[in-house]
Amino acid sequence: MQGLTMFHCLTHRADRVGLGWCLKIAVFLTFWQSVTCLFAQPSCATKEEYKDKIHLRTFVDNDSLVTIPIVIHVIFGDEDQNVDDERLLGQIRRLNEDFRRLNPDTALTPALFKDVAADTKVEFCLAEIDPWSESTKGITRTQTFVNEIGLTQRYWQSALGGQDAWDQNRYLNIWVCEIVEDGSIAGFAEAAKMEPAGAEGIVIDYRYFGILTSGMSSFGGGRTLTHETGHWLGLSHIWGVETGCAIDDGIEDTPLQLDRYRGCPTYPQQSCGSEDMFMNFMDLTDDACMNLFTEGQKERMRRVLFTFKPNLWIQDLCENPTTSSLSPDLQRMHLFPNPTRGHLRISLGNLTLNHRIQIRNLQGQMLSYRQLDEGISISDFPPGLYLLTLETGDQSKTFKIIKTD
Repeated sequence: MQGLTMFHCLTHRADRVGLGWCLKIAVFLTFWQSVTCLFAQPSCATKEEYKDKIHLRTFVDNDSLVTIPIVIHVIFGDEDQNVDDERLLGQIRRLNEDFRRLNPDTALTPALFKDVAADTKVEFCLAEIDPWSESTKGITRTQTFVNEIGLTQRYWQSALGGQDAWDQNRYLNIWVCEIVEDGSIAGFAEAAKMEPAGAEGIVIDYRYFGILTSGMSSFGGGRTLTHETGHWLGLSHIWGVETGCAIDDGIEDTPLQLDRYRGCPTYPQQSCGSEDMFMNFMDLTDDACMNLFTEGQKERMRRVLFTFKPNLWIQDLCENPTTSSLSPDLQRMHLFPNPTRGHLRISLGNLTLNHRIQIRNLQGQMLSYRQLDEGISISDFPPGLYLLTLETGDQSKTFKIIKTD
């Protein structure tokens, strides 16, 4: 079962994979067995050894917007593989549109499924601060001598011709490289977990990354990354891990479906006694025919994120895509240290102290509302997650604060 699951993930956007590649993948699977956590049951998140590590993992998801910092590692053998910044930025825009249900093709969602179509309240941004506290574009570029590096263990190791991952508890790592020379494998993911290995993250073949104007037209809309990000956040393919009506993806509001769909089917299609949601991002249809995640998928992804990766989204490592209109001073303002045992400082930049801050818990209760000061104490607060909002004129900026023991 583990091998079959990974095989689906590796070949999800390919029309055909020859016997030679099947043998290569079979060898490759011996290393990648851990990826089956993509489809693991929720009990995967309650291992005894983690229960007492940090009780913040039990905090409540209040459906607030979370922003995940990304680093894109471009690994190229020649310039054709060296994807330019414009394509990278276009890809991140598409990813955010899809996860926030701001994609222009939401009108194509059938009426039957509109009520369950979800804004996941998850956004992604290129990191502006690297693991060494230096400024960054959130993009690394590495020239390699390794062909088909995506099918090896080398892509995530700088010493072997790839690029080391940045701290996977603070960044989502995406590697863009050649996976298979003939382009028959578009991407794969290793699921988020509490104690990540070097390979945790997403790998996309350079030919399927970004919005393409020519070639690879079926998968040139940037949705390979949307699909694989779903896997990284714990989603299975919509039909489950095997074909058949007895196997499901574990999500209540995605209908039972016999098998995957390819191409761009006409609606409706039926199997297992109901209409199929083949336009879901976790099916295998063409990019132009995908347009939704469901509320159930949203709940699953946020549960994985809040359980396994609390430090990913409480940091201020990049500009939130929905707050890009803030003044430069607000955009540059940071809180530190975070997590904290009780005392916080604010890097004020050109801001003055005539603004106010409010601190709320996840239930929305106001715990403090006072004049802004460079030093803030929350020593009296119990351990947990809090929201600190700075108010200045008609603008505000909210930070997530973790209070530890």
